[in-house]
Amino acid sequence: MKQTYSCAADAQEALCRFLKNYRNKFYPLKGQVIKAAEKVKRDKPGRPACNEEPSYRVIYRLNLQVEDLDEGTYWQERQRLSCFVLVSNIFDDYTGYDLLKEYKQQTMVENRFKFVKQSIKYDRV
Repeated sequence: MKQTYSCAADAQEALCRFLKNYRNKFYPLKGQVIKAAEKVKRDKPGRPACNEEPSYRVIYRLNLQVEDLDEGTYWQERQRLSCFVLVSNIFDDYTGYDLLKEYKQQTMVENRFKFVKQSIKYDRV
């Protein structure tokens, strides 16, 4: 938004490129090109005369806004990422919940027998 453009076409092209490159499905971006006047720096050194009028040039800037969170897209993506796939060959009276519970309890067994998996360290006498 700090960058300036000398013509509206360049600013519009930069806006389209920015919106394309930084597209976000959760927080939509909006933007517009704003025309402004910028004071031109004097060519002469020293203090300007009291009757000297400052000169201005037309510039174009981008004004970008981040919209609010798109709740529908957020919840769809959350549902998609919340899926837990667990494949098993156990079919005997296990519901999906029971199977997941059994799987999660395996970490307790793994942690208790961690010492078995470690390499043996011998103390030399």
